[in-house]
Amino acid sequence: MSKPRTLVLTDKKGDFDVVDKYYRMFPQDVSSADYLSLQVADVQRLADFSFQGLMEAMLINRDYQWTEIDNFLIVSHGLYAPSLKMTNGLLVPLHKGSQILMDARNLDYLLKLANDPDANAAKFASEEKIQSFKTRYGSAYLPKGKLGELITMMRDLRKKRVRRITFRACDIGKNVAAMSTIGQCFGALFAEGPNVHMFYIPADVFHMVDDMGYEKVARQAGMRGFINGSDTSQEFAIKVMGTGPNRTKQLYSTTPTLRWFIDSYLCPGSSYPTFVTKGSKPPPFFITGMDVTAPGGAGLALPLEREWSQHIVWTDPLPGNMIGVKS
Repeated sequence: MSKPRTLVLTDKKGDFDVVDKYYRMFPQDVSSADYLSLQVADVQRLADFSFQGLMEAMLINRDYQWTEIDNFLIVSHGLYAPSLKMTNGLLVPLHKGSQILMDARNLDYLLKLANDPDANAAKFASEEKIQSFKTRYGSAYLPKGKLGELITMMRDLRKKRVRRITFRACDIGKNVAAMSTIGQCFGALFAEGPNVHMFYIPADVFHMVDDMGYEKVARQAGMRGFINGSDTSQEFAIKVMGTGPNRTKQLYSTTPTLRWFIDSYLCPGSSYPTFVTKGSKPPPFFITGMDVTAPGGAGLALPLEREWSQHIVWTDPLPGNMIGVKS
């Protein structure tokens, strides 16, 4: 059974390079069940990585791919709201250059206007003068005409019948109400995301060890060890340290051949090399993971492990979506 196709939308900034490279090497995203996992059709890096820029990208792609791709995967940082003591949106501006962020409290106001059939250009103009929006450290007003632009795009996107928004943003799944609000703002039928922190990192510096060296490092606190069930001489260990985008890692391997690890824990059937010259180091690859109490107590879960799927949270069907509604 083929998986639904999706477009990955993420920031053009350099710290999101690893996201681009991960999905191009491993073109799938794992959800809470195999049939809900996604095949990545493309990765689009947005110079305008804002709420408005994301809507524009979805509108363009739905016009171009009308009958094919109706799922979008957004990779960004989660927005932690100290006053709420939880993640309450995405660390993404409402429009390019804005200090106003995709806080669910801001988006809830936009959603109410988008749902109001009597809200028109005159109302938008009057609301802009009095309605302030939350920023990270205070509040601000939208530029003249911007409120009408955003509401018009939200209403237009709703007509494009987006099926699903997948978020890969830290902790967004802990706040289903916020995730639901954001999903509705994109006109989606469903939204899903992780209820833990997650990361994308390169696996590019390997320490080669023998069996005795592996046994020693595998016992270190925070280290995850993996053994090839078909060839127990092939062992790999990884330790990820730090939080947020500031991660470091330690990688140890007894073998240059790590295709078994890729197929078992990240993505089967990828283009990663199957055979590697003896005596060399493993070719570099990329890893996404979740900060959890993983098997072995190392606090790391990988996409094909059960614990990954257990930390994906879905919304109920979202109101306002027009799938199945006659135009």
